[in-house]
Amino acid sequence: MKVRANVVFATEYEVARRSPDYTKAQVSFSTPGGDIAPVFAEIIDCPESRLEPDAESVDVLYDPARETDVRMPECLDKSYKLSLFAGAGLLLVAVGLLVAIAKGGGRAARRGIVAPDV
Repeated sequence: MKVRANVVFATEYEVARRSPDYTKAQVSFSTPGGDIAPVFAEIIDCPESRLEPDAESVDVLYDPARETDVRMPECLDKSYKLSLFAGAGLLLVAVGLLVAIAKGGGRAARRGIVAPDV
């Protein structure tokens, strides 16, 4: 999920000539529907989306299943994108199964089907 994070501290790093420069930042944000206490995380930008050292806030992606992996939306790699989609897919499947079980259990009770004693 995308959340707006406050930038607590940011440092710009210059690296070797062939590698792109980057900014490392400490951010804090509140999770939607979560605890009142803010979550703190460290993020690193990428060439596709640079974070200015004087930025006050930034959009980040937060996945409760991977709390230590907070990233800027433009700085995703394929494995992170797949985990976000897989997590959402598993949630939909679980909800669908629960609904099917609830509906099936109600029909069995209406028909008078009872499990045999063992």
